[in-house]
Amino acid sequence: MKEGVFIFSFSPGKKERLALCLLGLLQIWALWARSCLNPLLFLSHFPWDYGLRFLFFLLVYGGRYYFFPACRNPKVLVAGFGTVFAGRAVLFWARPTVDQWHLAGLFMIDFLVAAVFSGIILEFAVRILYELLFKPHPFGYDLSSPGQRFYAAERGLAAHLKLTVYFIFLILLGLFALNVYYIFDWSFYCRSAALLILIFFFLPLLRFQARLRKAAETGCREVTGKLDTLYTLAFSPTGDIAQEIVVLTHYRRFLLASSLLPWRWEHLLIFAGSLLLLLLPTAFWGLPVPG
Repeated sequence: MKEGVFIFSFSPGKKERLALCLLGLLQIWALWARSCLNPLLFLSHFPWDYGLRFLFFLLVYGGRYYFFPACRNPKVLVAGFGTVFAGRAVLFWARPTVDQWHLAGLFMIDFLVAAVFSGIILEFAVRILYELLFKPHPFGYDLSSPGQRFYAAERGLAAHLKLTVYFIFLILLGLFALNVYYIFDWSFYCRSAALLILIFFFLPLLRFQARLRKAAETGCREVTGKLDTLYTLAFSPTGDIAQEIVVLTHYRRFLLASSLLPWRWEHLLIFAGSLLLLLLPTAFWGLPVPG
């Protein structure tokens, strides 16, 4: 074996993934330790508790490393982690339900891991929304360039659609988690969630569409002014400029097209199918709560 080469010498990316997996195991361990049962009894008595946590971990892991791998902002992650953990801790200590310190510590471990996972979700969600709403060069593209506007529009629509579908699965998981501990109206909550998803999906895209149009306004105004002048000259005895008018007309259409989002049928089908999936539990809202 060469010097400096070790079996456990992972790259930073692999170390990060390993740390995230260990956090998921730590959360399951804290849940098992709170139950005071042997592993077999724990697995048979609390399938919803550890199952929902495992699915939440899969969503977080998939979002960070597969769906939104480039959407990183450590400041947002730390802020999201601190806010979620502080909120959970304050609510827990305001109404203490345990009188043993070791059990309280296990609850804090559960809250700590959940806060890290929530911070990761907020990290890429805030990053995508910032790109759509505020960043001068969204996704690295210059909106003043007509050609780059096409790429920015396509990238923005695809990223936001992916984020919306991701949130739909996250909301479904949250509703099932609530259904484990509470009895509530599935129909009301699913329809309310669908309404929120519609608002979340279309409002940022409308704002992004307005940014694209504003970036194209200057070019369109200049071309329109030239066309007005050429139309006036075209009827003069020396006005042989029909070819230039045709070129400018096509260029104006090109500028207008660069300010539009590239909607395609697959985008609408994916969004509509995901929204129907969110409304699907309303057909079973009267079923008994799983035990």
